[in-house]
Amino acid sequence: FGEVWAEIWDVIGPILGSVVATSEATWSDNQLLILQRHGYPEECYFSFSFSPVRSEDDTVGGVFTAVIEHTQRVVGERRVAALSDLGVKATEAKTAEEACAIAARTLSAHGKDIPFGLLYLLDSDGKLARLVGAAGITENDRINSPVIELGAEMAGQIWPFAEVMRTGVMQVVENLAPF
Repeated sequence: FGEVWAEIWDVIGPILGSVVATSEATWSDNQLLILQRHGYPEECYFSFSFSPVRSEDDTVGGVFTAVIEHTQRVVGERRVAALSDLGVKATEAKTAEEACAIAARTLSAHGKDIPFGLLYLLDSDGKLARLVGAAGITENDRINSPVIELGAEMAGQIWPFAEVMRTGVMQVVENLAPF
């Protein structure tokens, strides 16, 4: 068991050991476990019980484990809460700059689901994007340029704003770590 679940053994090993030692069943509800399921550490939530199984000599000869995964529900509820917060607080803004500042503060409060965010506003002629809000990132990070020129993609430019403006198609940006 410790070999199969090596990445979570520090959490479940002591629980399992306690069941074997005390013969008392346990129940864990929505327990966070970080699993390597898709080639990266993944946040997963499970409800599970460990129940002793007695052998003929009345000692604990095994442990029965019932498991239900709740990852989608737990993460989904948390993301709905983030969107709800954003929707409620956005109505407080009187200007685009205020809306971005409120959005940045709100996104910062939901770092598990939105690790970072940068909010840029375009100038009136659409040639410059100005950073007006940031969440989960400091001012000195290399990926948050205060002003980005949109006329042409520049060598080393991290964000493909000009391409998005030209095509209207979402772009995937990779290799941001470490920023």
